[in-house]
Amino acid sequence: MDNAKKKLVNVIVEQMGWGPVAGWQGGDFRRLSAMIFDKTKISLSESTLRRMMGKADYPHLPSETTLNTLAVFAGYPGWRAFSQSLNGKTVKPFIRLKAIVYGCVATLIIALTVTSYRYIHRRSPVRFNYAFSSRPITRTVPNSVIFTYSAGRESKPVYIQQSWDDRTRTRVAANGNTFASVYYKPGFYEAKLVVGNSVVKQHSLIIPTAGWIGLLNRSPVPVYLAGSEFTQPDRLEVAAAAFASHGIKTEPDPVRAELYNVGNFPAVTASDAGFSALIKCGNERGAAICGQGLAFLITNGIPLSIPVCAKGCIATLSLFNGRTLVSGKTADLSAFGADVSRWVKVEYRGSGGKIQLLVNGNIAYQAPAPPPELKILGIAFGFENGGAVKSVRLEQNGKDVFKAY
Repeated sequence: MDNAKKKLVNVIVEQMGWGPVAGWQGGDFRRLSAMIFDKTKISLSESTLRRMMGKADYPHLPSETTLNTLAVFAGYPGWRAFSQSLNGKTVKPFIRLKAIVYGCVATLIIALTVTSYRYIHRRSPVRFNYAFSSRPITRTVPNSVIFTYSAGRESKPVYIQQSWDDRTRTRVAANGNTFASVYYKPGFYEAKLVVGNSVVKQHSLIIPTAGWIGLLNRSPVPVYLAGSEFTQPDRLEVAAAAFASHGIKTEPDPVRAELYNVGNFPAVTASDAGFSALIKCGNERGAAICGQGLAFLITNGIPLSIPVCAKGCIATLSLFNGRTLVSGKTADLSAFGADVSRWVKVEYRGSGGKIQLLVNGNIAYQAPAPPPELKILGIAFGFENGGAVKSVRLEQNGKDVFKAY
């Protein structure tokens, strides 16, 4: 099985056209997981895909569900069919079956359905009648979300997952219909109803803000700042005093201050948007010697981000380009190094089928434009042990959509 598994992985890698798996980043596995779900309606986690692709240890044999799902994604009826194809047996993928066969089968199914409809519904209710919806309670954070769900007569474990991250998965009563969950940070989420290991329903969920909010990123519950703690007449700023006043130690590990504004302007198409801001890190010493700062465009998919830091720390950076995650360990992000104790201008430009990220007027990174359906829904900033931002501007086709400070 191990040899067949490797060959299946090779087929998928070749189909994706992303190059050797050794060069794949976290965003690639996340994107692959979404593509697999779109085609098969079965969810394989990023960690499972990492193990299958050889990027992490797999201490046990992959499950039959995992192998079947990957085989279907590769274009085969299932794992058994793929294995048989390796032994010289001809196995045609579903998409290559003759239309006449489908027509005959479809006609038979329709006839049987029509003649037995009343009998079926009289004798046995639908076993898997899934439903899933949600309703946020407020327009700020923390924000409790009421999930309404139905899993029919499902006997497998049922879970509600807040987002793509399966660590946010919580088991719920299979015969229940209501579950409340708290979102502590604003943004765009894909909530999921999971049965066993399969995602059976999912929908988009936006957790907005009422204007700007500020928080200190402490787990599991952030420390929320009063407006007076981060709002100045000409800028937004989280100073070192804010950490001390809340009893948060910034040594030996730095703590990130975050600012958000989500859902307060019309959605902007990322491929032809413009964004700019001035950012400055407020505590470039001690554990925060690298002075990392980040401008973050929240989207309805993979986000967009512009990081900056002290020049000697660029290997610690990473960015999102609307399609994947780019790591400073495997890409040259040296142009994002700057004197972050002074105001640094960061910009995003989408135009002509490509995007550009600029630092102090110089192009630091460029790539193909994200998918046309990617929309910017919110703006966020992050700073190690504090920082400041001003002159925030978001535009669409040269027209201002949002401005602040």
